[in-house]
Amino acid sequence: MALVLGTTVAPAAEQELPNRTIRLIVVAPAGGTADNVARNLAKRLGDRLGQQVVVDNRPSNAGIVGYEMAARSAPDGYTLVMATGTLSTVASLFPNITFDPIKNFEPIAWVLTTPYVVTTNPALPVNTFGELIAHVKANPGKVSYAGGTVGAQQHLAGELIKRNFGVDMLYVPYKGSGAMMPDLLGGRLDVAIDNVLLLAPQVKRGAVRGLAVSGEMRSPALPDLPTVAESGSPGFNVIGWFGVFAPRRDAATDHPQAQCGDGRRDEDEGGRRPPARARRRAAIRNTRRPAQAPRA
Repeated sequence: MALVLGTTVAPAAEQELPNRTIRLIVVAPAGGTADNVARNLAKRLGDRLGQQVVVDNRPSNAGIVGYEMAARSAPDGYTLVMATGTLSTVASLFPNITFDPIKNFEPIAWVLTTPYVVTTNPALPVNTFGELIAHVKANPGKVSYAGGTVGAQQHLAGELIKRNFGVDMLYVPYKGSGAMMPDLLGGRLDVAIDNVLLLAPQVKRGAVRGLAVSGEMRSPALPDLPTVAESGSPGFNVIGWFGVFAPRRDAATDHPQAQCGDGRRDEDEGGRRPPARARRRAAIRNTRRPAQAPRA
């Protein structure tokens, strides 16, 4: 994973930087992939803008608490949110949420994508994905699995596997990947579905057994593992993503983008400085696009 800022920065004397701390809300707990990505980005973004970017972890089912907090924040550029794939599915899973993922958020920057990997603790008597399916069918409701919080993309990937293969696994919700890992490594959890960035190192050192990846192609990080599609579910393709969003202004005419184009220029046609939020947008966009996480 690479989050490398571009090297062309205007001299400090020529920049009108933000004048207070920027908050980056993360809809996942500390210690997981979203948190690590956010802290990497916050450090580099802070260096570029000349202001501290503070990571504020607000974990909950499908990221609802963090998204609601971000949606209620002033759309002034001083609050950003590191969103995950849950932003695209949360409204379907939780219809009573108090925000609209489309109307309340302005997309700022894509950060990275990553497939998921299906793993087991080594004590489970399976060595392949096909053997896992056979074992679960022989023990309906007795094999436990975890995949993020309720409504997370990992959870949905697990439910899709259950549906497509006609098996019954017991879903165990965790507050995040960091909370799940001790149980997986300690043998108290049978199956875990999480992103390649988190689990590939554990697979390579033999701490867990990798069985399949969730994308449409095999992962360069784990090239010997087949895809779920190869293993009996044609077309199966579940990919996680991370991106930066900001609260959206209600009126289009009052929106920073309406005032200064797309935020890429230092001044508008009238020679005025764009608002703080647009400068934040430009700073993120001017980073070098990160290398994509290992693709499935």
